[in-house]
Amino acid sequence: MAFGRAVSQLRAKVGISQEELAFRSGSNRTYVSEIERGAKEPCLGTIRKLASSLGLEPSELLRLTEDLLAGR
Repeated sequence: MAFGRAVSQLRAKVGISQEELAFRSGSNRTYVSEIERGAKEPCLGTIRKLASSLGLEPSELLRLTEDLLAGR
């Protein structure tokens, strides 16, 4: 769930919709929604594509996820 929250927060910060993130990452909006809700866990390739679509390195996206898990 923390990964999905991280994606959602970053997407909002960038100012793009789920549909736009899906387009940029080569996915579909339903899948992005499922990730953000914690219903799906993306593979490493998808994490890389999502991070790139948000202007980040995958490690930065995972670091934010860790911060959310730690309550920071």
